[in-house]
Amino acid sequence: MSDYKTHPLYRKHTLDSLMENLWGFYKAHFAPLFIISFVFSVAVTWFTLSLDTGAIMEMAAEEDMEALMEFFRSYIKMMIPVVIISIYGAVFLSLYVYRCAQGSVNYAGLIGQSFRYMLTASIIIVLFIPFATISLIAGLIVLIIGIFFALIWLGALYSFILPLLINEGNDITNAIVRSFRLLHRHFWPNIGWTAVVFVMLMIISMVISGLSLIPFAGSFLKTMANPEEAGHLLEMVRSPVYLIFSAALNALLMPVFPIFSYILYFNAKAREDEPAGEV
Repeated sequence: MSDYKTHPLYRKHTLDSLMENLWGFYKAHFAPLFIISFVFSVAVTWFTLSLDTGAIMEMAAEEDMEALMEFFRSYIKMMIPVVIISIYGAVFLSLYVYRCAQGSVNYAGLIGQSFRYMLTASIIIVLFIPFATISLIAGLIVLIIGIFFALIWLGALYSFILPLLINEGNDITNAIVRSFRLLHRHFWPNIGWTAVVFVMLMIISMVISGLSLIPFAGSFLKTMANPEEAGHLLEMVRSPVYLIFSAALNALLMPVFPIFSYILYFNAKAREDEPAGEV
């Protein structure tokens, strides 16, 4: 974008304006955001559900640890496409949120651009693993509150990464340094807003998970009454109907994080851009 200041999310925010802009942007661009999210959600859900959980339970019951370890090695290899699709989907959504303010969106262009940013984002995620590990260990020392705070801090920090890469250049060092700087410059509001949005997403996610099981409640009740029917339950979970229904519900939430990321970023940019001495 030639001038990021024309983006509808660019402004100094309060919690009220954050929620108002989050909902307003989501509602205004719902159709493309949902379709994009649904496509990636179907892919991720399909790969995830292809895991043979029945085999895991059988090997665990038989205490066949050698076979179980071999299965988990295969599982890790199978999860590689899930991680790749998830990162690519996050980058694609973030690019759409940024570009849609220009009016018409060149989706073919977004496909190529997403690959370019995906590699940089993947490297940053790998580099963040030691920080995440140290933060979680530190949080573990002070138990539940500490772990929750560490997760919120990591989430807020990562929220700046893709907007920084897209708006300020595909540079790893700049993205990492600037993410720390922008987060800590307006630290407590950033942490508080992230906590509010994350808790909101957790609650909505639990509701959506419950809704996704309603059409299949009969199968679950039969399994609870007769555990021998567990095989039929696994078949139901892998059915195309469940896959599509579950992916559609997940697609409702996927756009929230990239929109929130840009609200955090543009709030920080608006405060950074204001003339010295202004409040």
